[in-house]
Amino acid sequence: MMLLDEPTAGMTHAESSASRRSSSASPPIARLLMVEHNLSVVSACRIASPCCSGARSCEGDYDVSKDPNVVEAYLGKGI
Repeated sequence: MMLLDEPTAGMTHAESSASRRSSSASPPIARLLMVEHNLSVVSACRIASPCCSGARSCEGDYDVSKDPNVVEAYLGKGI
C-alpha cells in the first residue's frame, strides 16, 4: 500500500496529467490511498471516498462528486 498526501500539489497541468495516468495504470492488486483536491486526478480513481469533518460522506466511483451532501460540503449551499 502506498499513501500519498496531495501528490499533485504544485505540479503543472502536464505533470498532473502524467501523474494521473501513471497512478491509474497501477496493477489492480496495488493499493493506493490518496488525499487529493485536484478533481481531474480524483476522476481517474477507481473508488472515491469524500470526507467531511473527518468522516466519510459516501463511497463509489467519481459520480459520488454529484451527491448533494458532497456538493454542500465542498462547495457550500445554494449551488
